Amino acid sequence: MMPFTDKSNSFDTLPVKIICKICDYLDFKSRLRFCSTNRRHREFLPNLMIHIDQSNVEEILQFLQDNEDTNHKNFFSKVQAITLYDFHGNNISKSHQLLGRFKLNRVFGQGFNSMTIRALAAGLPHNKIGELNLSGSKISTEGPKALAVALPSSNIHNLDLSVNYIGSEGTKTLAAALPNTKIQVLNLSGNNIDSKGPVALAAALPRTKIQELNLSENDIGSEGAVALARALPITKIQVLDLSDNNIDSKGPVALAVALPRTKIQELNLSENDIGSDGAAALARALPTTKIQELNLSENDIGSDGAVALATALPTTKIQELNLSGNDIGSEGAVALATALPSTKIQELKFNFNNIGLKGAAALCRVANKL
Repeated sequence: MMPFTDKSNSFDTLPVKIICKICDYLDFKSRLRFCSTNRRHREFLPNLMIHIDQSNVEEILQFLQDNEDTNHKNFFSKVQAITLYDFHGNNISKSHQLLGRFKLNRVFGQGFNSMTIRALAAGLPHNKIGELNLSGSKISTEGPKALAVALPSSNIHNLDLSVNYIGSEGTKTLAAALPNTKIQVLNLSGNNIDSKGPVALAAALPRTKIQELNLSENDIGSEGAVALARALPITKIQVLDLSDNNIDSKGPVALAVALPRTKIQELNLSENDIGSDGAAALARALPTTKIQELNLSENDIGSDGAVALATALPTTKIQELNLSGNDIGSEGAVALATALPSTKIQELKFNFNNIGLKGAAALCRVANKL
């Protein structure tokens, strides 16, 4: 740990980034003394983050209760983000008392067990926290149960539960609570929710405020995609990520029916298996959608899929298109090159497509004219 000397004037000329870096290396007491005594940089304190684990939660609580120093109070009033650590499964249940003492926008959690996630959830209704990031926190099925009780009374609008393996049962529990929450951004990526999870979400989503939904890496399959597609037209969703979900052509066919009636502007279907039939189904629907960003990379759409998309693109709103890793060949490349000048596309990703010299030449000629 970096030694600390209480000579605050010696730091007055340091850039803010260095100030923040120094604070990263200080223990709680030293960081507190340093930040609260450097008046020149106090306006940047919201950029600092306090890390709390079982070793210092009692210390910080005691300080908040007993210390009357104005400078220290100013420091705490400006803290906007906290990270809670509990990698060893120790009880930091008093963290919910601590959270209520800060004017927080964001809370991050790591390594929680069932006890600590319940403690955190209990504190959510008592503060103004807007963003909760519990990605990779091992909350399993107990986390959704605790959160489902707390979230309706909280101010959380951005919730990240990615890579927690909550499964379809955890998803069902969470879905039941969502209509009563303020959540607008929900990340459930990497949770093994399979095809049953989207069915539960589809029933809840039309009654939620959710505008961004990430369900990537969940093996929802086409069954899950079809269930979601049916609900999408009556949701507020504008950004949808269904990448890496083992979705075949049946998924895009269902989405093609729904998309023209949705608010979706960004759609990610990368790393699935929609093939040329799925690409063609989407192509027919795209001109009547609001989609501006489309990612179909690694979907084996081939030259037929690329030609179908090329035919549709001039009448779409798409500005960013990712077709990498689709083996579209020279025929697909030439078709897209011919269509590009008539489209709104500003960014095209086209790696690993075996387009050959003929396809590359066609795209280069178009690129020089754009």
